[in-house]
Amino acid sequence: MKRMHERGFPAVELRTHSHKNMTTLIRTLSIPAVAALVGLLCLNAVHAAPTKREKSYHRSANSETGKERSPVRTAPRNSVDLRIAAVASRDPSYQRGELVVPMVVTVQNDGTAHAGAFRVGLERVIPGARPGSQGVSFLVNGQPAQLRGVRAKGVARVIGEVRIKDPKYSLAGRVIHVRAKADSINEVRESNETNNFSAYVKVTVPRRAAPQRVAKATPQRTSPPVRTNPPSRRDPGAGVPQRTNPTASGPKGSVPSGLAGTPEGQPGAGHDLPTDLGGVGEGTPGAGHDLPSGLATFSLLPVYAGDDGGAYYMTRDGNDIYFFGEHPGTENYACVFRGTISGRNVEGNWWDLPKGGRTGTGTLKFRIDQNGRRLTRLAASGEFSVGHWDAIDLGDFNLPGRRDPGFYSMSAGDLDGAWRSGNDSLYLREIGADVVGFRESGFAPGGQPVSAHVFFATRIAGGGSIQGKWIDVPKGTGSNSGFYTYTVADPFHLKRAGGSTWTRDVIDTNRFAQEIENRFGGNCVGLGYAISQDGQVVESGGVGNRMLAPDGGPLPFTADTQKGVQSTSKTITAAAILHLLQEKGLNLNSRIEPYLPAYWKRGNGVELLSMKDLLRHESGLTGQGSDADEYQNLKKAIEVGVADGFSFISPTFAYDNVNFALFRIIIPYLENPADMANFESHGIKGENLNKRCSERYVKYVRDHVLKPAGIANPTTYYTSNNIAYSYNFADQSVAGYPHQTNQFYECGAGSWVLSAKEYVKFLAALENGLILNSQVLGIMKSESLGTFTVSSAVGTAYRHGGAIGGGADGSYGQGRGARAIYIMFPNNVQAMIQINSANNIDPAETPTGRLTGLRDAFNASLH
Repeated sequence: MKRMHERGFPAVELRTHSHKNMTTLIRTLSIPAVAALVGLLCLNAVHAAPTKREKSYHRSANSETGKERSPVRTAPRNSVDLRIAAVASRDPSYQRGELVVPMVVTVQNDGTAHAGAFRVGLERVIPGARPGSQGVSFLVNGQPAQLRGVRAKGVARVIGEVRIKDPKYSLAGRVIHVRAKADSINEVRESNETNNFSAYVKVTVPRRAAPQRVAKATPQRTSPPVRTNPPSRRDPGAGVPQRTNPTASGPKGSVPSGLAGTPEGQPGAGHDLPTDLGGVGEGTPGAGHDLPSGLATFSLLPVYAGDDGGAYYMTRDGNDIYFFGEHPGTENYACVFRGTISGRNVEGNWWDLPKGGRTGTGTLKFRIDQNGRRLTRLAASGEFSVGHWDAIDLGDFNLPGRRDPGFYSMSAGDLDGAWRSGNDSLYLREIGADVVGFRESGFAPGGQPVSAHVFFATRIAGGGSIQGKWIDVPKGTGSNSGFYTYTVADPFHLKRAGGSTWTRDVIDTNRFAQEIENRFGGNCVGLGYAISQDGQVVESGGVGNRMLAPDGGPLPFTADTQKGVQSTSKTITAAAILHLLQEKGLNLNSRIEPYLPAYWKRGNGVELLSMKDLLRHESGLTGQGSDADEYQNLKKAIEVGVADGFSFISPTFAYDNVNFALFRIIIPYLENPADMANFESHGIKGENLNKRCSERYVKYVRDHVLKPAGIANPTTYYTSNNIAYSYNFADQSVAGYPHQTNQFYECGAGSWVLSAKEYVKFLAALENGLILNSQVLGIMKSESLGTFTVSSAVGTAYRHGGAIGGGADGSYGQGRGARAIYIMFPNNVQAMIQINSANNIDPAETPTGRLTGLRDAFNASLH
């Protein structure tokens, strides 16, 4: 048929040939072409109307306006004369604020020259509205209908849709009239433009009804064999409404039922349109007309329901077809597809994603039926089991939101898993050098994500980044595409060029919270805990009591209960001095001696000590007196100097509060040395100088460390009525001990008062670059500056503990005391526990017990 068409012999032309010419023509054709030609001759009576009837049509085509057109004119030689032979519409519907009307337009060229290309446009009028018509787009596969041409005396049928923006549904329930116009895009002139318009077609716009939801039922999974023909319709397993597809079975030569065609007696009534508007049938050019290559179009609709109850969101980019599919129920899969369209068939590859638990990959081929209202699987490999899909409205489906990963890796060389950035989720699958994925943003109030797109990428040479194309799918509201580059920072972090940082989701934080309560609860008087992830507090709570009966209790311990954080204050102080060193352009090897009071005596080796020596507890200094934090004891420690035998080449670790308490003095002298020198020049020494140092230390930490973390009023004493006393778990009849007095003048190594929730906000801000940049934070971790390492199931983590009291003597006495522990895990999860008692049962008592208890609670909470 293609060869016949190229020679210019469509059905409507056959009557113009003489017998002699026909004999010559037949001799030039192949046997199959001759057979097809005979078939066309048989149909000639149907498709070649007499001249009188043609004149009658042209008189009636403008019957609505009361005007008659002139009879058909004889076209000049070598001219194009396009006319609309038939128009049909069917089943208008609303899709995301647009009225969509599927239409078929049959265009005939009565001229003597080939129309190299032509376009179809549409106009609509609304009865009762203001006079005039409005142009609307006629789309074929989402693009304006500009198509390859039609031969002289030839016919082409164009299948597409009208899209009218109507976000307020102002046309719902009304009647509109639509007519088509064909324009030649051709160097040869148009001989007769008066017949380029069709008659108006009446379209009744449906009333918009609320989507009907069907109660969900547990689907019974079946794996239908690969078929050539569509399988029978089954009830959806997850309550996805099935749209009834109207059929038409009118007699040959009539417009099928459900189509609004041209009136009886006009050209087009004799054209046999397919019942499903699905374009040309298999193996035939359709309705006896030889359609030029590229004119038969097959539409894909936005959303489909698989016969297993899954939802599939389709998009097209040229000849490339993409979809994302997911099941809301027990089938537990999510997948992406990329393929190409050829005629009615789409063929490509699919990959399962970790938004579900299935891990398959394979090939898939399906056919577009019923003008896109049904898709039929032709072949598939792997575990892909859907046999057919039916088009549905997005509102008819309960959209699955964020899900825990069904499978994941913890290697930088394998990106499998769910990645989070704020409210956005990215599900990636890496196989070989290929990386595929699906990203969706936070969901809108109605349940639809703001954006949703598929992603197809490859590893760039060196393996440190991936790069590829993304394109929106209609699960979201967007319709864009572009390219992304992600840098693989470490096994748990991706950084998008010019964008956000993504963290691999490997933990169930709700379970983590339960593990903390189960392991620590009941083994101490009370505790408060908080967990942050990706910079936000995601879980928090308390167990037990912050005050017991002797002190007016019992009163419950919560995540907002204020308590001294003991030696975890050292991490706060380390962040402060690192921030100040960077601010001043100094480094860790800077000497501490210039930033000590001038009147202090320097002992052995003090002039050689660096900031790093103090931060690593490798200074050789020894705390003096019963409380190393006190000002006079700090002054004495510097006077005594470095212990005999201490090696600056191979320094020895010796944990001592004096190292961090000295920063209470160093930070004010480093921040503003002129002010501190002025104090000394006016004779301010001793506790008066300590007071000024303490004020400046607290202010610097508050302004540059804790307030950037979102802590409103951090200090070294209670500022709330929700406070915890310290107890002896072994003897709870003893009244509790309140927070020590005068901690404001002994801070640096301890003394900060915060709740568990506030402290974990500090850790989250530290981890996410709100206090130190990533390079400085990396040095802090690698050099163990105010924090120490611990192994975990996801890699090296960082921690610090704290303890005070527990003995019979001392400021707390009678066995009373308090404990604390935090861990920063490498997947951007931080956890803090505060305990308001001593002599507890492990894991709440010993440093090892607290550390392993919190670490094991995390490990037990992985997906």
